[in-house]
Amino acid sequence: MTDILSVRELIYTRLTQRLLEDEGAPYTAETLHLTETKKGVPTEFPALHIDFIGETSTAGDLEKTQQNAIISTIELKAYSDTSLGEASEILDKAGDVMIAMGYSVIQGPEDVSDTNHAKSVRFRRTIGDEDIKYL
Repeated sequence: MTDILSVRELIYTRLTQRLLEDEGAPYTAETLHLTETKKGVPTEFPALHIDFIGETSTAGDLEKTQQNAIISTIELKAYSDTSLGEASEILDKAGDVMIAMGYSVIQGPEDVSDTNHAKSVRFRRTIGDEDIKYL
C-alpha cells in the first residue's frame, strides 16, 4: 500500500500562516491564540481551535492499493471573552481562508457558548492525490 493521503499539517500551516503571518494577515500571535482546547474554555482570548474531524477515503484504484482521494472535514471553533461578535469575526476571517482553499461550509456558523462566547463552523472538501499541491 502506498502512503495514506493526509492534509492535516498542510491545512494547519496554510490557515495559520494566512491568519497570523502573511503580509496583510488579519491577526498576529498576540491578537489571536491558537488553542488545543476541544472542550471547556481556553486560557487566552481571543482563541481559535482547529479540529480535523476526518480524512476518509473516497476513491481508490482498481487493485485497492492506492488512495486517490479523501474527504477532509474540519471544524473551527472561535472563542472570545468579550462577545459573540468577536468570535464571529474570527470565523469570518478563518472561513475566508478555508473557502480560498476550496472548502465548503457544511454546518454553522453556530453559537456553541455555555458561559463563554464561542462559535463553530464545519468545512468539507474532497481532495484528490494531485490536488494537494494546489491547496
